[in-house]
Amino acid sequence: MAIRRAVLVIADIGGYTAYMNWNRMHLVHAQMAVAALLESVIDAAKGMKLAKLEGDAAFFWAPDGDAQELVSDRVSRMHQAFLNKRARIENGRGCRCESCEQLKSLSLKFVAHEGEVAEQKVQRRSELAGVDVILVHRMLKNQVPVPEYVLMTGVVAQRLDEPVRAACTALVHDFEGLGQTPTYY
Repeated sequence: MAIRRAVLVIADIGGYTAYMNWNRMHLVHAQMAVAALLESVIDAAKGMKLAKLEGDAAFFWAPDGDAQELVSDRVSRMHQAFLNKRARIENGRGCRCESCEQLKSLSLKFVAHEGEVAEQKVQRRSELAGVDVILVHRMLKNQVPVPEYVLMTGVVAQRLDEPVRAACTALVHDFEGLGQTPTYY
């Protein structure tokens, strides 16, 4: 099991729980829409490896990745792909079910961190492990006051171009088991 440096990004569909709860009667239809949205995000993540799907989220990693390029360019492409797919589904639907009506309530948020990961193999599956993997997942539970954002740790924010970095807002989070962590969105 080798330790590698990697950029870790999770693209998480915001509003998913409320959307699925609202659509209990249309679960299959609602999940088809969410799957299409996730597929568009995955397709736009070229250059990043999909570590795994996590319900309404896609966990990506880029070994030895360029944090500046991934956050400034790739995340922007992934967000635009999500918006385009959502609009195509909304505009192309002939259906007026609750699932289709509520699709516009879904948003996309990202968390990003750079750190050390270990690839562990269990049977034929490969998983990422390490404290930095835990941190990027804990970042999903945060106090960012807007529905769509990129929340990143200081190590990622420092790699951004100055104009982008200047537009970021600082937040300190106390992530369970990891303590106070400076973040930026």
